[in-house]
Amino acid sequence: MLILAMFMLCLLTASIAIMFISITRNVLTALSISTVYASAALTYSDGTLSILNANGWAKFWSNFQPFTHYYRIQLEQVNLGSYITTSFSQFGILSLYIIIPLTISFIILARRNYSQQPVVFQENVKLDGVLQSFISTVKSIRKCQPIFSTAVMSLILYSVFYPSAYKAQINLKLPVAVVDFDQSSLSRNLIDNLQTTREIDVTQVDSSLSDALILLRNRKVYAVIAIDNDFKKNLIRGENAGIDVHLSGGYMAVAADLRTAVTNAINATTDVNRLTSKATNNIIPLPLYNPTLGYESFIMPLVFIIILQQTLIFTSSMLIALRNSIGLTKINSSQFIGTFFGLFMVGFFGAVFVFGWVYYLQGYPNEGSMFLQVLLIVLFSAAVSSMGMLIGSFLDNINRPMQILSATSMVIFYASGASFPTFNMPEWVVKTMVIFPSSTMISGFTMLNSQGAGIYELAPVIIKISLLAIILFLLAMYRLVWQK
Repeated sequence: MLILAMFMLCLLTASIAIMFISITRNVLTALSISTVYASAALTYSDGTLSILNANGWAKFWSNFQPFTHYYRIQLEQVNLGSYITTSFSQFGILSLYIIIPLTISFIILARRNYSQQPVVFQENVKLDGVLQSFISTVKSIRKCQPIFSTAVMSLILYSVFYPSAYKAQINLKLPVAVVDFDQSSLSRNLIDNLQTTREIDVTQVDSSLSDALILLRNRKVYAVIAIDNDFKKNLIRGENAGIDVHLSGGYMAVAADLRTAVTNAINATTDVNRLTSKATNNIIPLPLYNPTLGYESFIMPLVFIIILQQTLIFTSSMLIALRNSIGLTKINSSQFIGTFFGLFMVGFFGAVFVFGWVYYLQGYPNEGSMFLQVLLIVLFSAAVSSMGMLIGSFLDNINRPMQILSATSMVIFYASGASFPTFNMPEWVVKTMVIFPSSTMISGFTMLNSQGAGIYELAPVIIKISLLAIILFLLAMYRLVWQK
């Protein structure tokens, strides 16, 4: 079943791509739309923070994403061992994502008159001097629709589009089934304590574990909590209380939150009813920097760093590749510096927009010094602009950056420390990711914005990103100016 679902996912992806190309009649525009559409697949798939408490838009977009339905099939058939009939509706939806786009494509292609395509934007860079090259670069970004969309429009769209999936911040009142074999006053007390947690909503109390597990396999509940028939006796004796929690590891944040909620409920029950007081051993957690433990406040500041990097790399490499396509493979030093400053300014103001307006609007942590904020933005923008120019120097067509680099965003997200601590990664992965400025700046901006770090704490980050910016700048200049 999973192999069939994977085959259908590949087929529907191709079908949607054909539809986008048929509608736009432009590969680059279709790639841009596909990138925005597909990049939010994991965000809205219900695989991180549950969309149960999300707003109406997030729920709609989650169900509109074909990956969401594939992910549900994977959970049902691999993680939960659900009945095959449970996934029939998801297979039906995947089928529609194959049939409808292909039908639209056939209709458009059948009715379209095949006229000559409009001339692709041609950049005029026959200007001397740093200032004229700077102005030429800014004008080219503004006039070339694919580059402008990537540099400006996509950043504005992402700043609104991505955070909406995580507006709930935390998992609230997830449906859970409880199987009470003990049927004692203490087990009922535990159930009451489970209900009082913010994460759990006890929707069913049963005496049959098999019936409760069927609910879990069919995704009617997020977890099943089984209370052993000797729960009260074991608790009085000071032994293991005997509580089993069945849940799916496929829901990452959900599983972690449920585990914490169950632990807190058990502790609340045992602390009140144990014979020997252990108040002296109680630990009161006080989360720093993210007091609500909100998922959005944790993940989105890190994601925005990667978004800033990727949009600027795409913009820079597309501009250089466009120039390569018209024969401008070599430029002089003045043109290079002017071009660099034009791209740098795009990245700088994009970062100011994110760390200023977006952070304020979304309420993300922003506790650092403004001077250090500007310094890190300058170094980050310089490094990313240089990397984009270096990558673009190897490409012969404005379409190539989107075709080649689109798949790197998720790899960078997972391997740069945004979702998983780098000290638990293989050393070769960490060393490879050093070439990307985001790997350094994720820790830098987090230390500054969330923890209020000073210049002494940030000194290693500043030195590292400065060296990276210089190396990338010189490599880009070598490729575009000095290399024969």
